[in-house]
Amino acid sequence: MNPAFIKKCIAHRALCRTGLVENSYGAIKECAAKSIPIEVDLQFHPGGEIYVFHDESLDRMFKYKINLCDCPVENLGLLKYSDGSRILTLSELLEVVDGEVLILIELKAAKSLSFKNKKRFCELLL
Repeated sequence: MNPAFIKKCIAHRALCRTGLVENSYGAIKECAAKSIPIEVDLQFHPGGEIYVFHDESLDRMFKYKINLCDCPVENLGLLKYSDGSRILTLSELLEVVDGEVLILIELKAAKSLSFKNKKRFCELLL
């Protein structure tokens, strides 16, 4: 194995140590502070916002049986991870990272998202 590759590991969902919550402010902030590149997942909400979140459903992380793209935006703002933080938007992610680390972005488009909204997602990213 190439030792140079090992030095370029990427923190999957920004998890660089035990005890952090995936894709959360704390995990991303710690990676940025330690200069560890991150992989995060982005999802589009039909309200026009892009969120940093892996699962299509909010159930695993919040025990809320609804898909992120179907959840009212005002409810998304109320959800708290176990560390007390909330789901970040793409803008907030970029603000936290502030150019300190590389970001590998995985786009997640919910099956229920219309073609029109998938297109909006791509346009917003550009």
